[in-house]
Amino acid sequence: ARTAALHGIKTLVIGLDMQCDISNAIMPSDNMEHLDFDDQLQAMSETRGLFDFYQGDMQISDLIMPSDLEYLHLIPETPELVLLNDHIGNLNRREFWLNDRVISKLRNVYDLIILDCSPSWNRLITNALCVTDLLVSPVECKINNLRNVEVFNQLLDEFKTDMRINFSHCLVPTKYSPQKKLSKEIYDWYLSNFENTLPHFIRESVISEEAMALN
Repeated sequence: ARTAALHGIKTLVIGLDMQCDISNAIMPSDNMEHLDFDDQLQAMSETRGLFDFYQGDMQISDLIMPSDLEYLHLIPETPELVLLNDHIGNLNRREFWLNDRVISKLRNVYDLIILDCSPSWNRLITNALCVTDLLVSPVECKINNLRNVEVFNQLLDEFKTDMRINFSHCLVPTKYSPQKKLSKEIYDWYLSNFENTLPHFIRESVISEEAMALN
């Protein structure tokens, strides 16, 4: 998202993960560090998200927050995503609520819309898959991820067939360690067994982990 924004591509990130990781990564944290406990709680409670839009309390444009980059905006996650996930289960066309009510209003405003999803499947993930053009899946170069990737790819194929939709899918190998033989073998296995694996990787790096923690 940051790379696209730095290249002048008007980008919106929509957080769909209840853990709020993408909001914490995008929004500068130093503007809240000077606040005391009560003020921080109030600031958190004033953050509005997709559930407020679902209830009719906010317009979709009211949810969009700026970042420190001109071309990067965010609809943040809130804890109420848990409620939204339950509520849309009672709707007609429940799998297309996000497309019909949210994305359709934003397609002509932004060049790129990125949906940040949780690692566990739920109705919000189903909605994201039904609207996406490209699914990007990070896969760690760890031995216990191999079976997960096989099952996930099979699940996606069945989902596409059932929903009569199609989207591109790419795997991005992460936490690759060139010093470890097993890590290289797993990376090579991804390339050999899944044609949608990108021929690039993200290295295992303490520095990058610290960078995320420090924003």
